[in-house]
Formats: sequence, C-alpha cells, structure tokens
Amino acid sequence: MTFLIWKREMTLFKKNAMGTIIPGIMLPLIMLFAIGKLLGGIVPFKSSVDYLTYVSSAIVVITIMTTSTFVTGFDHLSDFQFTKNVEELLTSPANILQIVLGKALGITSKSLSGSLVIYAIATLCGAKIINFKPSYLLGFSVLILAGILYSLFTIICALVAPNHDSFVGILNLFVMPQLFFSETFFNIEILGEYKWVLNISPLYHLVRAFRDSILFSIDKWTFISIGVVVIVILLFLSVAKKLIKKRLIN
Repeated sequence: MTFLIWKREMTLFKKNAMGTIIPGIMLPLIMLFAIGKLLGGIVPFKSSVDYLTYVSSAIVVITIMTTSTFVTGFDHLSDFQFTKNVEELLTSPANILQIVLGKALGITSKSLSGSLVIYAIATLCGAKIINFKPSYLLGFSVLILAGILYSLFTIICALVAPNHDSFVGILNLFVMPQLFFSETFFNIEILGEYKWVLNISPLYHLVRAFRDSILFSIDKWTFISIGVVVIVILLFLSVAKKLIKKRLIN
C-alpha cells in the first residue's frame, strides 16, 4: 500500500512537475549565484576545497529542505485540513504507517527532482561535486534521508496547523533559521567554543554527511550525523502516527 500511495503522489506530480521544481529551486539558485559564484571570488575562505564547491554541496541539501516544506507542503495541508484525502485513505486497507510513509516518500521524490537540477547547475558553474566512487552512493542516500525528514516534519505541521497562516508561521519559525545553523556558508571553526550549537540543527547533520560523502572526507562524525538524522526521522514518524490516531479518535 505504501507503494500505491507513493505512485499516486507521482501521478499527480507528473501533471505539474515544473510547478513543483521551479519554485523549489528559486531560493537555492539565488544562493548559488549570489553567494557561491559571486562572493566566492571575494570572500577569503580557508578549506581544502574552493568556496563554490563548499557552498554548492550544502545548497543541494537545502533544495531538498525548501521543496519538501514550503513548495509541496501546501498540498499536504490541503490533504489533511481541507479535502480530507487522508481520511479517505484511512478507509482503505492501508494502515497509518503505510499512509505516512507513502506521503513522505512522495514528497521526497519530488524534492529529489529539484535537488538534481541544482546539482547539475552547480556542476556547470564549476563546483567539483561529481564523483563516481562508492561514497557518492552514500551521499545520494543522505539526500533521501533529508527528503524523508523534512517530509515528515511537513506532515506534522499540516496536522497541527489550524490554518494556512499558522502552517507558514511554523515553517518560518523552524525551517528557515536552519540555513544559518548548518555550516552552509561558513566553516564551523569560526564559531570557536560555540560551534556545538549547530548540533541542534538537523540541516547541519545532513549537510555535513552529504558534503563528507561527495568530497571524500568521510569519518566517524559522518556516520554519527547520519545516526542523528535517522533518530530524528523515527521521532517524527512516531509523532505523525500519533497525531493521525488522535484525529481519528476526535
């Protein structure tokens, strides 16, 4: 049943793919050119890679985040609050876990499409983020985890938000600040003794794991970050299931 729900999401996506991909890549594109390309040649940066490559590796993950939340999120707000499509699914043989996973994987697939576009554009701009080593597969797996994490968060927001404005407010409060707590535009070392603060941001762990994977710098901290992401995903999955059960009872 999870596959059938995912397939339904993909059928809807095919009807308006550009309407999902283009809005999802607009902010990452601005970051790529304004920060990575333009400022990259001006701002002094101490690292084993150039600034464009450093920033691009994070922007690919950010594309997953923005598409999974702000772009596709309104469809799921509608599903849970207005059209009641989820209630219809609950009358089918699918259980709650299958419904949540099917919806989350659908959002993930949509967001991956946008991230691949950014990946290609960044490469054309000169970012050295393509490799054909096994670590590349780990990096792609991290992107999938990113999609699932933010998809589940979006589903939770859609379940708890009473209206459109509240939904947007929750996303702005919890999603956008992560851009500045993720080692996206700067090296964590500049924070000195305060660098531990970044550990509270899921985006930081996703960016670190993805960047390590595609830049051949995998170490134990890469897998620790992946472990943190998996724990957050399991937590979000549990919360989403409980919220749907609560809605059924009420």
